[in-house]
Amino acid sequence: MKKIENILIEKDIQPTATRLWVLKAIENNGAPLSLNDLENLLDTVDKSTIFRALTLFAEKGIIHEIEDGSGCRKY
Repeated sequence: MKKIENILIEKDIQPTATRLWVLKAIENNGAPLSLNDLENLLDTVDKSTIFRALTLFAEKGIIHEIEDGSGCRKY
């Protein structure tokens, strides 16, 4: 978890518990995840909170978004 925390700190992002969980879920998965995938993995975290974390991570260059051809974004 320290590695993930350092990634956030290096990009000037406050490493909150939710942000750490979201980034850890992305890093631990071998394939791109959609917002719904992350919502299912992190069932105690609100969808809008996950979305805000994903948006921030994309803006700071930690993750990137891809279109999967079905109109769904994956991270």
